Amino acid sequence: PPPAHVCAACGWATNGRGYADLHIALAGAIAWLWFDAGLRFEGLRRMELAMAMVGLSTAPRLEARLLGSWSRMTFPETGPQVLAAAARGVEILRTLGDTRALFAALCHQGISLAHGHQLDEAEIALQEAERIYETSWPPRLRAPLLIGHGRVLDRRARFEEGAAVNEELRALFPR
Repeated sequence: PPPAHVCAACGWATNGRGYADLHIALAGAIAWLWFDAGLRFEGLRRMELAMAMVGLSTAPRLEARLLGSWSRMTFPETGPQVLAAAARGVEILRTLGDTRALFAALCHQGISLAHGHQLDEAEIALQEAERIYETSWPPRLRAPLLIGHGRVLDRRARFEEGAAVNEELRALFPR
């Protein structure tokens, strides 16, 4: 399970102390920890509590990270609420000028859209991500883009193209 101090910090930030932004920041930043610890539902609960705390004074970067983390943690669910959260995160990041964060958000939005069988919309998100990808970034950052392309190709029954994308993905993580 997550370290006790992580649970304590989240609890402390939500116990009527007026530290909503701290809870929002923690919930968005540590989603991977809940997932890796096998406590996905606890993480989702804490993120949903944080989402209810988002207000006009919430820093856009914190809101975008929280929405993106939540939409990734809900996978494989891809209902309207999940897709709306992913889209809102992308829109926020467009205004902030953080190209790398926008790239990641577009990739994950594309994956969610593909999983929800909204293939044309998925391709649009993934094409935008492809356009803003910078070759100076670490190559492994392309992984979610390739995963998204692979899902779209699989859903469109374009298996040979999908196999080529999967080979490119495997090459990013040599044994």
